[in-house]
Amino acid sequence: MRHRPSHPRVVLRRVLGTGRAVLIAGIVVLVVGPAVFTWVSGQDMVRVIGGSMEPTYMLGDIITLKPPTGDDLVLNAVITINDDSGALVTHRIIAVNGDEATTQGDANNSADTTPLVQSMVVGVVTGAVGQPLAGVLHSLETLPARISLLAVIGGLAILPLPGAARSRRADSQHDAQAAADPHGADQPAVGSGPDISTPTDVAVPPRPAADQLDFIAELFAESSGTTVADRSSV
Repeated sequence: MRHRPSHPRVVLRRVLGTGRAVLIAGIVVLVVGPAVFTWVSGQDMVRVIGGSMEPTYMLGDIITLKPPTGDDLVLNAVITINDDSGALVTHRIIAVNGDEATTQGDANNSADTTPLVQSMVVGVVTGAVGQPLAGVLHSLETLPARISLLAVIGGLAILPLPGAARSRRADSQHDAQAAADPHGADQPAVGSGPDISTPTDVAVPPRPAADQLDFIAELFAESSGTTVADRSSV
């Protein structure tokens, strides 16, 4: 069975369809991805609002925190704690002395004055999401942004692709023809090439005299209501 090459319109429609599916999947991942990550991993996602840990974590980055285990005072670990004012601070442990540890921000010139104890640990940093993805995720935290993205997904899902209706009609006609003539589906269509059985550039020879008389008689018989078949059976 021969396969006809795909029409450019069909190829374009397939490319656009694939691109639309990828775009919708990407939007869905951006919207529900953070919630799924925190639910599956049990970790929290926190936005960096200060520059004390630059260049390790930049302003606006998102860091992931695993819950404390009770044994988190490890040298060089980056931890998030509650300071005296109740604010969250993320710094690195630069020294450990028994049940206490000393912390310092990577961008700071001096260590923190308040000793760190295990009860102050809120979480241990396990990773980070940098820009620009962190900015996109942060902007999607607002309700209007989520509603807008849901509207975009709905619009993309129902948006017809170029030539889709015409392709469906062509497929229906092809299926109907294939069902009526399953052996002729791969045959060239009528009128697709020159008709060599009735050439238009061949002159029709004149009828012989005897044939002309018979032809006149047949016309007369047909005009009187008698068909050629009836007349030949008499």
